[in-house]
This record gives sequence, structure tokens and C-alpha cells, in this order.
Amino acid sequence: MDDQNLIELLAAFSQSNRIPDLVWAAEAMLAAKVVNKVRQDHMFEVGLRNLLVSTPEQPYEKLKAIATAYRLGATSKPVMTIVRRYASDALTHQLPALELLTDGQDRYYASLSLLDARGSWVLDYVARGVAREETAETARVVLARRLMQSLPVAEGLARISAELESVTFETEKPGESAAKRLIRVISAIRPAIVSELVSPGEDLGRALRTFFRSPFSRVGAPPHGNVANGLARECCALVYDVLRTQITVVADPDVYRSLSPARDWVGISLWPRFVKNNKAPESVLGALESALVLLAKQQVTDQRLLDVLLLFVSSRDEAAARTSRLAESNSGLVPEVRDWLARFGRMRTTAVLTSMIDAKDAGSDPAIASLLITADLLERSKEESTRRAALTVRLREEISSLAHSRGLVLSLEAGDVVEYSPAAHELVGGHAMGVGQVRVLKPLVERIGTNGIRTVVHKALVEAQKGAK
Repeated sequence: MDDQNLIELLAAFSQSNRIPDLVWAAEAMLAAKVVNKVRQDHMFEVGLRNLLVSTPEQPYEKLKAIATAYRLGATSKPVMTIVRRYASDALTHQLPALELLTDGQDRYYASLSLLDARGSWVLDYVARGVAREETAETARVVLARRLMQSLPVAEGLARISAELESVTFETEKPGESAAKRLIRVISAIRPAIVSELVSPGEDLGRALRTFFRSPFSRVGAPPHGNVANGLARECCALVYDVLRTQITVVADPDVYRSLSPARDWVGISLWPRFVKNNKAPESVLGALESALVLLAKQQVTDQRLLDVLLLFVSSRDEAAARTSRLAESNSGLVPEVRDWLARFGRMRTTAVLTSMIDAKDAGSDPAIASLLITADLLERSKEESTRRAALTVRLREEISSLAHSRGLVLSLEAGDVVEYSPAAHELVGGHAMGVGQVRVLKPLVERIGTNGIRTVVHKALVEAQKGAK
């Protein structure tokens, strides 16, 4: 572009107040690669200001103007400084939905503006963008960064979960589409968690579990296969990123338990091999064992954390073998704690429970299973006093210890969506033909034998998933 044409282009850029004309002039300068050549020209700054403050004739134009301005700003820091000087007023009020921009690059540059936006509207807008972005992964990464800069991890995940629950996937395989979307969302979140100074927030384990399940509330769980396995790997990678950057949650059993949906997607019988053959779940298991040793060195024995090991291995015997090796390789542990690890935990023996423990017949197992479910529900209740909460936790520990001695484990969680199995599920209203996917209301309790075989002790209470066949 010769100097005369450039002067004419700058004049057009500075004299127009119509956004389509301003966008055309800006794109012409970008195509000719002359933005940095003219950035100190007064006409360029006037045109850039007009681009950001001119009144749009339709919502799309405002987004296009902002995207174009930040595309200009991306050419150099001095230009971006000018852009930000005039963008503050344009970013005061909520922007139109990013989906109005059909070009992914435009959505990326528009998302850059949200790093500078302030106001009560921004975080929900950003969470919506993270969940609903279709193809522009660079835009999703920027949006996730903006969200995690401003909120604890748990709250950021909660906002994204709320948006994912409302997304519809109108494809031939909506379960797979939902899984692929969640994979991309997690991939965008992970760099923000690792690189930003973020805090975990309250009840991070529950937030993670809800987040992992959120896109499937309408379509049901993804079918077993490569997509489900890929999603499980990404979920494990996210949990490991959390564990290695948020030291305060490394001993939180619920953070590890958040991966129970991932186990169900892979398949309970295939999960132990999946853990051994994939780096991310193996790293989570390593973090769990490190947390157990760290607590043990401080003479702390956490039965709930120890029991989480059963989530990652094929049997109680394998879990016991792993903890026995931990005890042997850490000779500095006090004898009582080392013995606790070597025996995969030690039972608390209270007067109330001793007689039940001594009962050798398996006929008491259904009653124990029912108690285990009740205690678990009590613990998850939000409406309880501090003292009641403490007593509930203690009750849960006692019953968990008793259940653990008999090899009893909770295998599903309330809210999970799974394929209906009459052998493992009690359907609300009674068994019916043609039921496909069901939502779990109360969890399944199984006994894991010494050979790793699982036996149903107490069926999960389920209801038919609406719209599923």
C-alpha cells in the first residue's frame, strides 16, 4: 500500500461513525500490515476511538467492533494500550452473546476484551462462554482464565456447571457430544488453575463431582468407549492439577471421590486397569498415597482418606498390599500408625458396634448397608448445626469402619445417570420393561470379596431418566 492510499484509508477511518465502515478500514490496515506504522498518527487514534464508542445499529455490530479493536491491539503493546484506553466505556455494560460472532477468530479477540471488563455481569457471561463456545478453543482458554482469575476454583466450576446443565446437544450421539464438550472445557480450565494464583474454595470435591456430571443431566452418561475413556483421562488430569497446586486439599477424600463418575464411564471392571495404564489417574493415585504417608508421618490416621484407595484398585487385598508397602518403605513411622497402614486401617471398637462386628453371619450386611447410606446422606446435608455435623462425621466414620471390615463399599452416588440393571437397581414404582437410563437416588452398596468379585448387598434406589429409553 503506497503512502497516498494509506493517507486516504486513515482519513476514512477517522471520519466515519458507522461501525461497518470502521471495521472495513481497520481490516484493510491489518491486511496491509501497516497498523504499527500508523499507530502514532492522530487519525488512527481517532478512528480507533470511533470504532469503540460509535452507537451500533444492532448487537452484532458492537461485538464486531470490540473484536476488531482488540485484533488491532494484538499487533503490539502500544496499540493495545490505546485500545484499552477507549474500551473501558464500551465494556461497562453487558455485551451481546459471543455466539453472534460466527467467526472463531472474532470470538477470540472479543474474549480478550473481557480481561479488561468489570461489572457484576462479567463472570456469569464468561462462564456461559466457557460452556457454550463451539469451536474457538483459544477463546475458551481466555474465558476460563478470566473466570479463574476472579473466583475460587470451586465457585468457578459451579458457574460453569450451571451453564453446562442447560446446553443441548442436537446430534445423533448427544452423550458423546456432551463428553467431547466437557473434554474441551476441562482442557481450557487446566492452564488457568496451574498458572493463576487461585484458591480452592469451599467443598471443592463436591464442586468437581457436580462439574463432571453437569453436561449429562439431559442426555445421560456417555457410552463406554474411546470418548468416555478420553473424558475420564481429562477429569483425572484436572484433579491431579488441583492436587499439585492446592496443597490444602491433598488430604480431602472428596476431591479424590469426585472421580467416581469417571470410573463409571470407563466401567467398574475395567477401571483398575485403566488407572494402571494411564498417567493421569496413576498420578492421582500417587498423590493419594503421598497424602496418606504425609499424614502418617504426623501421626494422623484418616480412615476416610484410606478408604478412597478402594476407588482406584481392583480389590481390598490390592489396596491392603499397597498400604503395606507404604508402611514398610517408611520406617520412621510410629508403630501404631505403621500398623494401621500395614493392616489397611484399624477398626474402632465401640460398645455399640462390637457385637455387630462379632456377628459372623452375612445376614447383618443389608442392615449395615442401610446404615451406611443413611450416614452418608446425613453427612451431605447442609442444614445441620456444627455439633450435629461433628456427630454425623463421627457416626459416618464408625459405620464406614464397620462396613470396611466386611468389604462393603458405596459404588454409585446420588445424581449419577447409568444404564438400568434390575440386579443392582431398585426402580421407583417397581420393575418395568423397556427402562434404559436411570438416575440414582440412593447409592448402591456392594461387598468386594478377597478375589475382587463384587456382590450386591443393597440395591441402588433409582428412577427412570426422563426422555431416555
